[in-house]
Amino acid sequence: MVPVPKLALRLYLECAKAVNDCDLEPVAYEFFTILITCLITCS
Repeated sequence: MVPVPKLALRLYLECAKAVNDCDLEPVAYEFFTILITCLITCS
């Protein structure tokens, strides 16, 4: 079983990758920016 915070980050990363694959670069940038901020502040 994957811990909930780790699973949430993984799902958020998958969403960011999917948005990036749809050529929505500004939205993908926001996803990745928030993801990196979470990784820095939560660790």
